[in-house]
Amino acid sequence: MIKKYRIAWWRLQHWWLIILAVITLFQVGRSLTSPGVDLVPVWLRLVVVTGGLLMTAMLVWGVMQFFASYLQMSDEGVGVRHWPTKLKLVPWNKVERVGKYATLGIFKSDILIFKEMHQISGVESKEEFNVFTLSDFQGWPKGELADDLRKRRPQAFK
Repeated sequence: MIKKYRIAWWRLQHWWLIILAVITLFQVGRSLTSPGVDLVPVWLRLVVVTGGLLMTAMLVWGVMQFFASYLQMSDEGVGVRHWPTKLKLVPWNKVERVGKYATLGIFKSDILIFKEMHQISGVESKEEFNVFTLSDFQGWPKGELADDLRKRRPQAFK
C-alpha cells in the first residue's frame, strides 16, 4: 500500500518568493493600465512586462512546488519527490535513523538518514549517508507520518 504525505503549508520553503511575485504582478498590472502609460518609454514598458513574466513563472513554480511535492511510503521503501524532480525511493533496509539538523544553526529540522551507494569510478563505489527532511511534511512529528514510520522502521528511532 502506498501512502503520500504532502508538504505542510507552514514549511513552504520559498513562501517569500510567492509573496514577492504576487506583489510584483499586482504592480505590473497597475503600471500597465494607468492613464499615463503613454508617457513611459517603450523600453521601460518591456522591462516591466519581462519582470511580470518572470514573476509569473516564479509564482507557478512556487505553487507547483507546494502541490506536486510529497513524501511517499510503501512496502518497498520511503521516498521524496520535490517538484520538478522525480521520486527518489530508498529501500527500508537502507534507512538508518531519524536525526536532527539545524540550517545556519537556527532553523531546526528532523531528518531521515539513509545509506546510499555512489560510483567513484567505473569499478569502485562508496557508501555514503544522505537525508530526507521529515519536518517539511504533514503528520510530523506528531501524526500519521510519524506513526507510519515508527511502524515500518522502529529501529530508526533508537
